[in-house]
Amino acid sequence: MAKVWTGIRKLTTEKKTEILDEWRWLLGRMKPIRGKLAGVTALGMAAAAMSVLSSVASRDLIDALVSRNANGLWAALIFLGSLTLGGTGLKLISSRLNAKLQVRVQNSLRMELFGKMLRASWQELDQHSSGDLLSRLNSDMGVVANG
Repeated sequence: MAKVWTGIRKLTTEKKTEILDEWRWLLGRMKPIRGKLAGVTALGMAAAAMSVLSSVASRDLIDALVSRNANGLWAALIFLGSLTLGGTGLKLISSRLNAKLQVRVQNSLRMELFGKMLRASWQELDQHSSGDLLSRLNSDMGVVANG
């Protein structure tokens, strides 16, 4: 942690201002999807918790096998199976929702940038080929939306 603080102290005031401006912009862009983003994060955390609990269930299953406890064996199998299916289901749902959010953000950014391009001076845009502009639009939006 000390290395992090040392690195922060070494940043120039200009760089710190630039980083803070980028964070403000990012937080402003997240405002409309904040609840959905929190939901996707919660689903991912629940899936991770189920993965951790599955190791406990595996231990219980092994203990039941070693002790030849039939009732404990079935209980551990059902618990492990439930955790596996539940965790997989949560991961699937979380991945789908995450992909939908990513597409929504990317489309929103593209629409905003395209609107700015339409309002821009054509003399400035005419200096670049339309293929270069389109390629730049797609690649930059992908970088911003995907992180």
